[in-house]
Amino acid sequence: MRRIESLIDSFGLREQAESIIGTPIRKGISGGQKRRVSVASQLLTGPKLLFLDEPTSGLDSAASWEVMSFVKAVAKQNNVSIFLFCLNLDGKSTMDNPKDFVVPTN
Repeated sequence: MRRIESLIDSFGLREQAESIIGTPIRKGISGGQKRRVSVASQLLTGPKLLFLDEPTSGLDSAASWEVMSFVKAVAKQNNVSIFLFCLNLDGKSTMDNPKDFVVPTN
C-alpha cells in the first residue's frame, strides 16, 4: 500500500484517489489524469526500465506537458530509465526543450 500511496502523491492524483476513472457512458477523471494513472500503474512493480508509447497522444499541450513533467520527476526519484516513443512531439507545445526531459541515471 505504501508504494501505491507514494505513486498517487508523485503523480499528483491525491484529489482523484477516490474518483472513478470513467467509462464510455460515465465521465470520470480528465484525459491527462487517466494518462498519469496509466503510467503510475506500470510503476507499481518497481521496474528499472519503462517503455512509453505515445504517452501524450490525444492530449492538449497543457495536459501533455503535465504528464511529461510527472513522468520526469518520478523517473528521477525512482531511478527509472524511460524509453519514450512519440511520433508527433511538438517541442513548442509539449516541452520547451525535449532535452529538458532527459534524466541521466547513475
